Amino acid sequence: MRIFRIVVTILFAVTVVLFGVVYINEQRTKDLTLPVITVEGEIIDVKVNATDKDLLKGVTAYDEKDGDLTDKVIVESVSHFVEKGVCVVTYAVCDTNNHVANASRRVRYTDYKSPTIQVVSPLCFSVYSKVDITEHFKVKDCIDGDISGAVVITSPNYENGKIGSFDLEFRVTNRKGDLVELVFPLYIDDTEIGAPLITLDKYSVYGEHTENQYLNMIRSITNAKEEPVETQISIVREVVNNNITCIHYYATNEDGITGHTVLMELSNI
Repeated sequence: MRIFRIVVTILFAVTVVLFGVVYINEQRTKDLTLPVITVEGEIIDVKVNATDKDLLKGVTAYDEKDGDLTDKVIVESVSHFVEKGVCVVTYAVCDTNNHVANASRRVRYTDYKSPTIQVVSPLCFSVYSKVDITEHFKVKDCIDGDISGAVVITSPNYENGKIGSFDLEFRVTNRKGDLVELVFPLYIDDTEIGAPLITLDKYSVYGEHTENQYLNMIRSITNAKEEPVETQISIVREVVNNNITCIHYYATNEDGITGHTVLMELSNI
């Protein structure tokens, strides 16, 4: 029994010594250094279609044990806009001991423009017709492409069956968080039977145009049978708000009945 205890004690002592040797050796060889990412400049200018390769220009990485890790650096994330057209890009690199380092800088998209809005049908209805504006807008974004499906429209004052002008609150956001908010007018007319139908080539433009330019946007003026009719045409400008001016088209036929449509003149957002 005494011999057994001695053997156990010796084995325990040997185990402790071996553990200590291994531990000390691991501490001696353990990589306690972290890789370092160096970023050239606080901001980089790129195009909206920039690749990770473009975003990595001027970025290097080094580790005391592994040496140059520049080719291991990745783009970890690109934030939402912190201001219009400017994001924060975050880089990451990992050494052979799985130590991770990060660095960041701003990226400016030099050709970025906010989403552009196109009104594809007139925001003018007869009080006797169904008002449906779900397909009246198209929105294109230089980053996301067609984001028409992201449009949200509400009206705080529209009343079904009521004649007048009402507000359409328009909102759309791209994936970078650029929010475009506009208030469009919606016109509900007491349209007479036999009123000329005015069809335009487009129902929205950016920037101010001349009256002649607006007249040239008339595609046709027809009756209910889609036959061309002779009319007296007039155009009236109405400043709705800082972003939108309405161009009203009026066409009066020989019976004195007037048709009406509208085009939206949008300011550059």
